[in-house]
Amino acid sequence: MVSPSNVVWVGIDGFVNFEQADTIRKNGATIFTGEDVQRTGPVEVARRAGDLAIKECDYIYLSMDIDVMDSGFSPCTGSPVFAAITPMIAGQMLRELAKYPIGSMDFCETSPRPGTTDRSNMMAAHFILGIVGPKVFDIET
Repeated sequence: MVSPSNVVWVGIDGFVNFEQADTIRKNGATIFTGEDVQRTGPVEVARRAGDLAIKECDYIYLSMDIDVMDSGFSPCTGSPVFAAITPMIAGQMLRELAKYPIGSMDFCETSPRPGTTDRSNMMAAHFILGIVGPKVFDIET
Protein backbone atom coordinates (compact mmCIF):
# COMPACT_ATOMS: atom_id res chain seq x y z
CA MET A 1 0.00 0.00 0.00
CA VAL A 2 1.13 3.49 -0.81
CA SER A 3 -0.28 6.39 1.11
CA PRO A 4 -1.54 9.16 -1.19
CA SER A 5 0.47 11.60 0.94
CA ASN A 6 3.62 9.97 -0.49
CA VAL A 7 2.51 10.43 -4.10
CA VAL A 8 3.86 13.54 -5.81
CA TRP A 9 3.37 14.71 -9.39
CA VAL A 10 5.90 17.23 -10.66
CA GLY A 11 5.61 19.19 -13.89
CA ILE A 12 1.95 18.62 -14.68
CA ASP A 13 1.06 21.29 -17.19
CA GLY A 14 -0.99 21.95 -20.27
CA PHE A 15 -4.48 20.54 -20.54
CA VAL A 16 -5.12 18.81 -17.22
CA ASN A 17 -8.61 17.65 -16.39
CA PHE A 18 -9.72 19.73 -13.38
CA GLU A 19 -11.66 16.84 -11.81
CA GLN A 20 -8.60 14.58 -11.96
CA ALA A 21 -6.32 17.18 -10.38
CA ASP A 22 -8.96 17.95 -7.74
CA THR A 23 -9.32 14.25 -6.91
CA ILE A 24 -5.54 13.89 -6.57
CA ARG A 25 -5.39 16.77 -4.11
CA LYS A 26 -8.50 15.71 -2.15
CA ASN A 27 -6.93 12.29 -1.60
CA GLY A 28 -3.85 13.87 -0.04
CA ALA A 29 -1.38 13.65 -2.92
CA THR A 30 0.66 16.65 -4.07
CA ILE A 31 0.97 18.33 -7.45
CA PHE A 32 3.72 20.74 -8.47
CA THR A 33 2.89 22.25 -11.85
CA GLY A 34 5.50 23.36 -14.36
CA GLU A 35 4.74 26.89 -13.23
CA ASP A 36 5.43 25.89 -9.61
CA VAL A 37 8.82 24.56 -10.73
CA GLN A 38 9.60 27.83 -12.51
CA ARG A 39 8.44 29.98 -9.60
CA THR A 40 9.90 27.95 -6.70
CA GLY A 41 12.96 26.54 -8.43
CA PRO A 42 13.67 23.00 -9.59
CA VAL A 43 15.97 22.03 -6.72
CA GLU A 44 13.54 23.21 -4.05
CA VAL A 45 10.57 21.49 -5.74
CA ALA A 46 12.59 18.26 -6.02
CA ARG A 47 13.58 18.52 -2.35
CA ARG A 48 9.95 19.02 -1.29
CA ALA A 49 8.80 16.18 -3.56
CA GLY A 50 11.50 13.87 -2.22
CA ASP A 51 10.67 14.71 1.39
CA LEU A 52 6.97 14.00 0.78
CA ALA A 53 7.65 10.77 -1.11
CA ILE A 54 10.08 9.30 1.44
CA LYS A 55 8.10 10.15 4.59
CA GLU A 56 7.66 6.89 6.56
CA CYS A 57 9.01 4.91 3.55
CA ASP A 58 12.27 3.08 2.95
CA TYR A 59 12.52 3.86 -0.76
CA ILE A 60 11.10 6.08 -3.46
CA TYR A 61 9.59 4.85 -6.70
CA LEU A 62 10.48 7.42 -9.37
CA SER A 63 8.56 7.50 -12.63
CA MET A 64 9.22 10.10 -15.31
CA ASP A 65 6.97 10.57 -18.31
CA ILE A 66 8.67 12.31 -21.23
CA ASP A 67 5.44 14.29 -21.72
CA VAL A 68 6.58 16.55 -18.87
CA MET A 69 9.28 17.94 -21.18
CA ASP A 70 8.79 21.05 -23.28
CA SER A 71 7.84 19.69 -26.70
CA GLY A 72 10.60 21.77 -28.28
CA PHE A 73 13.05 19.36 -26.63
CA SER A 74 10.94 16.24 -26.99
CA PRO A 75 9.22 16.40 -30.38
CA CYS A 76 7.89 12.82 -30.18
CA THR A 77 5.69 13.37 -27.17
CA GLY A 78 2.05 12.47 -27.55
CA SER A 79 0.97 15.40 -25.36
CA PRO A 80 2.86 18.48 -26.52
CA VAL A 81 3.30 21.15 -23.86
CA PHE A 82 5.02 24.45 -24.51
CA ALA A 83 6.99 26.43 -21.91
CA ALA A 84 7.18 23.30 -19.75
CA ILE A 85 10.16 21.55 -18.15
CA THR A 86 13.43 21.81 -20.06
CA PRO A 87 16.11 19.10 -19.99
CA MET A 88 18.29 21.34 -17.84
CA ILE A 89 15.53 21.82 -15.25
CA ALA A 90 14.68 18.09 -15.31
CA GLY A 91 18.35 17.27 -14.77
CA GLN A 92 18.54 19.62 -11.79
CA MET A 93 15.48 18.02 -10.22
CA LEU A 94 16.68 14.48 -10.87
CA ARG A 95 20.12 15.21 -9.40
CA GLU A 96 18.39 16.38 -6.22
CA LEU A 97 16.08 13.34 -6.17
CA ALA A 98 19.12 11.07 -6.64
CA LYS A 99 20.08 11.98 -3.06
CA TYR A 100 17.06 10.00 -1.85
CA PRO A 101 16.96 6.20 -1.67
CA ILE A 102 15.37 5.26 -4.98
CA GLY A 103 14.26 1.66 -4.95
CA SER A 104 12.77 1.57 -8.43
CA MET A 105 12.29 3.88 -11.39
CA ASP A 106 10.98 4.02 -14.91
CA PHE A 107 10.94 6.45 -17.80
CA CYS A 108 7.78 6.39 -19.90
CA GLU A 109 6.90 7.24 -23.49
CA THR A 110 10.40 7.70 -24.84
CA SER A 111 9.84 5.67 -28.01
CA PRO A 112 10.17 8.03 -30.97
CA ARG A 113 7.93 7.86 -33.99
CA PRO A 114 9.53 6.76 -37.26
CA GLY A 115 11.47 9.45 -39.07
CA THR A 116 12.29 11.52 -36.00
CA THR A 117 15.37 11.96 -33.90
CA ASP A 118 16.22 9.80 -30.89
CA ARG A 119 16.16 12.89 -28.69
CA SER A 120 13.65 11.49 -26.18
CA ASN A 121 15.60 8.25 -25.81
CA MET A 122 18.88 10.12 -25.37
CA MET A 123 17.34 12.36 -22.71
CA ALA A 124 15.98 9.35 -20.82
CA ALA A 125 19.39 7.63 -20.93
CA HIS A 126 21.08 10.82 -19.72
CA PHE A 127 18.59 11.20 -16.87
CA ILE A 128 18.94 7.55 -15.82
CA LEU A 129 22.73 7.85 -15.75
CA GLY A 130 22.37 11.04 -13.71
CA ILE A 131 20.49 9.10 -11.05
CA VAL A 132 22.32 5.77 -11.16
CA GLY A 133 25.84 7.12 -11.79
CA PRO A 134 26.37 8.78 -8.40
CA LYS A 135 25.11 5.68 -6.59
CA VAL A 136 27.21 3.22 -8.58
CA PHE A 137 30.37 5.28 -8.92
CA ASP A 138 30.19 7.16 -5.60
CA ILE A 139 30.04 10.52 -7.39
CA GLU A 140 29.01 13.45 -5.25
CA THR A 141 25.89 15.21 -6.57
